[in-house]
Amino acid sequence: MINLINILLVYGVVILVMNNISLRNKIKYNKEFYEIDKKLAIELALVNAEMNKTYEKYIKNCEEFKEMIENGKEN
Repeated sequence: MINLINILLVYGVVILVMNNISLRNKIKYNKEFYEIDKKLAIELALVNAEMNKTYEKYIKNCEEFKEMIENGKEN
């Protein structure tokens, strides 16, 4: 009976150690992923800003073109 208890205790300790190692690896992976994700987020924000500028220019050009067409019809 004592041997069974000892085996269960050792098994429990082994499981705890394995979970601890797994958790440490997961934390390390998450930190690395966060750094990559942060860099990607910055790049995406820059691209988004450029897209917004391009979209604003497109809308402005469309409005100018629409005015040119309307002015042409009036003349």
